[in-house]
Amino acid sequence: MNRQEDRDEMRRMLDPGPVPACVDERLAAAYAQLRSLPQASENSAPPVRRAHRLLRTAAVAAALCAALSVTALAASGQLAVMAQGVIEFFAGDEDSSLASMQPALEAYTAEVGVSVTDEGVTFTVDSVSADENFINLFGTVHMDGLADALRETGDSRRQSDAWALTRMGLYPMAQIDGALYGTQNTLSDTLNAYFIDEDTVGWARRIVLDGTLPAQYAMQVLPSCASQPDGSGGARLVQKLMGREGDWTVEVDVDLGAAASAARTAAEQTLEFGGKKLDLVRLSVSPLGAVAVVDDHDGGGGIQSPQLPVGPQDGYTQLQNYALRDSTGRWLYVLHPAAYSGGRQTYELTSPDAQADGVTFIPLTLEEAQSGEGTAALREGERLEMNAQSGYTVVSYTAEETHVSLTLMPYGPGCPSLALDLQLCDASGAALGDGAHASIVTTRTSDHYTGEITVEIDCAAGEADFTQAAGLRFVRWPETTLDEAAAVTVALP
Repeated sequence: MNRQEDRDEMRRMLDPGPVPACVDERLAAAYAQLRSLPQASENSAPPVRRAHRLLRTAAVAAALCAALSVTALAASGQLAVMAQGVIEFFAGDEDSSLASMQPALEAYTAEVGVSVTDEGVTFTVDSVSADENFINLFGTVHMDGLADALRETGDSRRQSDAWALTRMGLYPMAQIDGALYGTQNTLSDTLNAYFIDEDTVGWARRIVLDGTLPAQYAMQVLPSCASQPDGSGGARLVQKLMGREGDWTVEVDVDLGAAASAARTAAEQTLEFGGKKLDLVRLSVSPLGAVAVVDDHDGGGGIQSPQLPVGPQDGYTQLQNYALRDSTGRWLYVLHPAAYSGGRQTYELTSPDAQADGVTFIPLTLEEAQSGEGTAALREGERLEMNAQSGYTVVSYTAEETHVSLTLMPYGPGCPSLALDLQLCDASGAALGDGAHASIVTTRTSDHYTGEITVEIDCAAGEADFTQAAGLRFVRWPETTLDEAAAVTVALP
């Protein structure tokens, strides 16, 4: 066979045959839509947003049919298909609450690289990492004089950059099909931020989902969103960033790809515990974390104190009434209530062991309603015994004159991070920074896989010398017992 015959044979083998009419019609419509977009002239300013990548059509007509839904999405925003990649945010922030999750996040991520500038502020979404249970957004904010603006927020001493930036309007969230996601997540666990330079901040936002989104969806990323009166008795949604009102909407079309089938989700069920019930709407473990959705049938009555089991509402209870343990013996912890809607509460949980095939829900019973004060030495390996069964172990700490950073690993059942109330004291037991003019700011963040807690204690005003810290005071939790005989195990497929 000569070279020309080789070419002919190759063409014959690669020829997929005639394109089906349905494919031809939909491709023609898509191309017509693309041609209708305004074209930049030679002298026009460059667009703010990066041009969309061109999608190559598959060689086989069947593959074209399968890809058409994705192609339709790509016409409206930057297409983001979850796959292995690199998230640049982690190059500058090794201490974020997402750091331990970097390998998992980078296994299901997509580059976005879209910037929008308004009112002198540039909001960029660099990448997204998503699966059925979570949306993780990464990006930057750039504004001339940004660091100086942060210093003018009233913080005379060190304070969490993420917290201060949020006060200035940085609280990214997602809008999907008209619904806002990420409006009720606990701030300290879900927003990380750090200065890249004096004018630029890198940020990461974690949004917990309730499992109702499809495998493909069009998403608008907003730097913040708040409701304001519109002057006619209604309300309008506004975006504010760095104290300025504008529009920084970034459009991203998400395709979960392999992440769409990676979650292990238990069947919806009502668990029976004698006279009490737990309406478990969803229990799901995915590569990016674990989520539980519980309906307490309360009709929207607010969140009960997470450190105390509460009575049933018409026989239904909340998740805080139970200790959770996976089939390998690992305790699972509720990081924070993420969203509340019509009696349904969405929770993020620490992740079960990869080999776990089930999660056991164990009823908690109060032995006493009163709690006292506990003390512990401030040294590595020391235990903060919150009650006879549960507490925290000091993993590490650093102390400066006006700042202490403390890392704690929970042990035993329960251990809600929101119920951790700490105070520094010196060798004599006297409280530090307890003067009339001192202002102590405490920030807690949780590792989303292990539940390890980082506590940042700052003297934001007044005088304190935290280098003299030798111990910790804390409020103990009431004693509880576990009703193992009534425990119910939920299988994970």
